[in-house]
Amino acid sequence: MRRRLKCFRSLWGTPGTSQLPVDGGSRGTPGSSCYAARLIAHIGRQGYDGIEASLGDLEALGGARVVQSLLATHELELIVGVYSGWVDYEPQHLHQQFEGVNSHVARFRQQLETVCDLVDRPVRINAHSGSDHWLPIEQREFLAQALEIEKQLGCDDILAHETHRGRVFYSPWPTLALLEEFPSLKLTLDFSHWCVVSERLLDTPQEEEWLLKRIVPHVRHVHGRVGTVQAAQLPYPLDAELSRDEMARFQRLWDAIWRRQLAEADEISDGFSTFTPEYGPIPYAPRDPKDRQREAYDVDELCAQQAAGQRKIFERLVLTAPASCPKLTQTRQEALLQSTAMGGAVSIGKAHGGPAADRLTATSVVPGGGDASDKKNQPLPYGGMSKRKLTMRHTIRLDTVAAQTLQAMVLDMARTGHVELTSTAERDSSGAPTGTLSQRGLTSLWRVPEVVLSMPHLTELNLRCNEISSLPKEIAALAALQVLIVSKNKLAVLPEELTHLTKLRVLEVADNQLTALPEQLGDLTALEELRANRNRLTRLPGSLGGCRGLRVLHVFINALTELADAVSSLSELEELNASNNQLRSLPTEVPLWKNLRRLLLQVNQLRTLPALDALSNLEVLHLQQNQLQALPSMTSLVHLVKLDANTNCLTELPVESVAHMTALAYLNLRHNQLTEIPAVLARCQMLEILDLGDNPIVSPVAVALSELSKLRTLLLDGCKLTVLPIDLIGLSRVSRVHLGARLYMDDPETCEVVLGLRGNCARNDGWLKTGDWADRRTDSMPSDFWECYSTLDRELPDEPKCRTPDQVEAEQSHTAIS
Repeated sequence: MRRRLKCFRSLWGTPGTSQLPVDGGSRGTPGSSCYAARLIAHIGRQGYDGIEASLGDLEALGGARVVQSLLATHELELIVGVYSGWVDYEPQHLHQQFEGVNSHVARFRQQLETVCDLVDRPVRINAHSGSDHWLPIEQREFLAQALEIEKQLGCDDILAHETHRGRVFYSPWPTLALLEEFPSLKLTLDFSHWCVVSERLLDTPQEEEWLLKRIVPHVRHVHGRVGTVQAAQLPYPLDAELSRDEMARFQRLWDAIWRRQLAEADEISDGFSTFTPEYGPIPYAPRDPKDRQREAYDVDELCAQQAAGQRKIFERLVLTAPASCPKLTQTRQEALLQSTAMGGAVSIGKAHGGPAADRLTATSVVPGGGDASDKKNQPLPYGGMSKRKLTMRHTIRLDTVAAQTLQAMVLDMARTGHVELTSTAERDSSGAPTGTLSQRGLTSLWRVPEVVLSMPHLTELNLRCNEISSLPKEIAALAALQVLIVSKNKLAVLPEELTHLTKLRVLEVADNQLTALPEQLGDLTALEELRANRNRLTRLPGSLGGCRGLRVLHVFINALTELADAVSSLSELEELNASNNQLRSLPTEVPLWKNLRRLLLQVNQLRTLPALDALSNLEVLHLQQNQLQALPSMTSLVHLVKLDANTNCLTELPVESVAHMTALAYLNLRHNQLTEIPAVLARCQMLEILDLGDNPIVSPVAVALSELSKLRTLLLDGCKLTVLPIDLIGLSRVSRVHLGARLYMDDPETCEVVLGLRGNCARNDGWLKTGDWADRRTDSMPSDFWECYSTLDRELPDEPKCRTPDQVEAEQSHTAIS
């Protein structure tokens, strides 16, 4: 099957109700289903394959169910947009961009869960992720959690993060660094944003090289707006002469993306590429001089023309592309037999023709352009063997003999209630198999299909997001199974026979109703990853220590009161997430966790912790929202990057331990009982974020704080500081500062510090706050205070300069408050 380009119409800038043709009946209003029907019909007539819309767009058109029904009627598909903050770029949501990582993560999960509950699975999910004002450590923290959520919800194969201004991927430079750390990231490339941010077309030989080698391989979706070095959209894209250079540059990059996807069709296995023309309305488009309420050109027609033109370019590239991995499509039953025998991939999913249609496509991998009828297992160009994989998202009947050779079976979000399988011996008079498609109208799998249990070579079984209430004991027959994913079902118990799968490396049972794990879980000696979060577990099996190779253990959001002592013997453990439980203590032998990099214990009932001195590779430690009165000894945590212990009962820091945290970049001790800022923090020269808010800290502030040359965020709100040392002006990189509401502004030195820090923040595109004047403990003011300070903390658009009586002559040396 030849790869094709699917083009989608963004609902941003679509015609209003008065601009759409009326095919009888009412025009409707933009929020009515009548308008939605006319708009989607119009998009279908323009030749698009579907629409790209946010959840808010779908709601505005009458709701997701209404829109998806209309799309099915017109044989159109859907790309959904999600936002971790500043949802839909509405002004009332702007404040979300300044929220922390946890708020963005929560909103990201909520929107993805909504997408996963849609009647029909979208073709793509386009994510506007994070915020551009975050520091690198915050970007990494968000993406680590976002990728985990994508995997948990089963949408990691269709989700791509957009290169959009205001977001984490706003610029190519941080994007390159993040791709190095998170190689599984997928991107929606809107190149116009990067051209504006960098003020160039990124077309030097060096820039072309890293774009092609390091960015293009991650691109899964393209937004097709062409921009300039000073604007995200060409002012007159229909003028070929004025737009020639930009058009050529963008098309050259898009061609590289299409060629890459054509060459790697076996890896990007969805069988199509996706493109969304995204020329926008005013103010992106210039106004018509005769009618200032309309664009100077027809944006809707321009997008349609671009989609048609890009299809033609793609088709030419298809015809000239080398046939590295030809695809073979046959009749339904013959395709299954042929593909499974050859070690290809069988995908059973919704066809383009709407909800009632299904398709079965056999994809055979024949290296070197050989004949697809050659059934010998040949090595792939990358040195591996072709992977047998079956994906079922609807109801299907299959031949059991063919199914027995499958090595991987994915039934996540199956959208099917019944999988019927027949023997190859059951054939009609013409010799054709009698198995047929069966649509039962159910929404998901409620049991494991019996045929799955007779697949001796099956290595991966994914049953995520169904309605399965139990696993059969016969699952023990899958002796070759290495990956078992049954997250987001209705499992209340796991059979002990599960522990007979001695080759199992990954076990995911998250988001179920489990109260316990099998007692002999330790028999799974090959297990490397165990995810049992979001259940009702009250304890872990004592045999867990038998899983000597376990690297990842997720048991967050359960009801655990303790971790089994056996957990402490997991010497290969790299990540332990036991947050949101009822833990009161940890095993005393945590020194055996010598490889641990992430330890997440927030939101528990911990009062004390054992010494963590031996965790020399620890990078992230979350202890927030517990009842800790002191931090444990941590003298060897030289690689620790993030320490979050907010909302505890801490009165001091372990000086010797903190002195060794030379890599620490993030420290959050908000809402504790600290009375001073420890001078030892000066040893943490990599510190970028320091949050000491809501502590009874009193003046004077340790001068050593000014030695933190990399500090970007300093939060002291809710403290009892009244005066500040002049040395703090030396914090030249700060962009977010909150100094509380008790400062004596009649103290010249304190006033100068506020001025200096405010100027530093302004230069770094940030902000400084000092609280509400109603809470200020000030007995007297400088003589010219009310003419210079009256709006110091009101955050007006144009704040006047601040000055003290002694600084009037030096006023020009201070940065204007913005």
